[in-house]
Amino acid sequence: MPSRPSVSSSPVTVSLDGGLPRLKPLAQIIALLMVAGSAQAAQPFSAAWFAAKGAQQSAGAARPGAQLPGMTPPPLAQQQKVNQQLQRSLQNLNNTVAAIAAQQAAQAAGRQAALAAPTDILDGLGEGGLKVDASLPFEQAWQNAKAPVQSQADGRTTVTVEQTADRAILNWETFNIGRQTTLQFDQQSNWAVLNRVNDPSARPSQIQGQIKADGTVMAIENSTLPARLLPDPTAVGDSLYEYLDGIGRPVVRALQHVRAINASASDAALVGIAPGTAMLLMTRIGYLEDNTPIELTDTYCRNDYYDFVAELRR
Repeated sequence: MPSRPSVSSSPVTVSLDGGLPRLKPLAQIIALLMVAGSAQAAQPFSAAWFAAKGAQQSAGAARPGAQLPGMTPPPLAQQQKVNQQLQRSLQNLNNTVAAIAAQQAAQAAGRQAALAAPTDILDGLGEGGLKVDASLPFEQAWQNAKAPVQSQADGRTTVTVEQTADRAILNWETFNIGRQTTLQFDQQSNWAVLNRVNDPSARPSQIQGQIKADGTVMAIENSTLPARLLPDPTAVGDSLYEYLDGIGRPVVRALQHVRAINASASDAALVGIAPGTAMLLMTRIGYLEDNTPIELTDTYCRNDYYDFVAELRR
């Protein structure tokens, strides 16, 4: 597998005037976690990174009495409680990053295997490729857009959809784009289109070709859920979380990790940037009330349309 190009990042330093603040118990947990950590940063999810995490956890366990300079040692019972919470936090962190790394490795292996394997996806319009949902009247299935038109040139197939208003809703039976296919949306730069896939067999869409539009694709999102909770993906509708609320399995908390990556050739083609361009990858794991993880979502964001703000309070 080719090596991933590096993405440079700059550290962010937060200073508090007046020296070390007086810490409450929760802040003590965070402070102890910082003390247990290493001052050297490794590439996230690399072998060195996981090894460092294991070393940090061992070091934290070996120094239950560690305290920050200038702090009054807490009572023994409180200190033991803080150490227990610290160990639980480290264990949760290790479990989370291991799950993220395994899922991302599986996705990368799947993409490489798909590119290397023969494909049975039809190029252009038709069964197994791009197919309009014929179970609905056309005026209902295809709102604010003309019917798709197919053309061929230089060995490639182009399917063009001309949008007629600022918001279009298009219902497809299948939304598979072959390797030699380009799906072109003719639209103004501030227009939006919603593509709904109503496959009665609930098969996942496969995009091996290109999607182009005058409007801007700002992000790519891949969500994974257990089949036992989502046996029919077409039942989700407009909101995954509304669906989970409706079946009595709401996501009550989530861990989200944000890091910089370089765009792969396939992702770059989908969002209209050059391969290797820096993107922001947000990985989110959603949990039920009983702490069962049920959602794993990767969102690849263009760096010129997204920024993230964190507010720090004492």
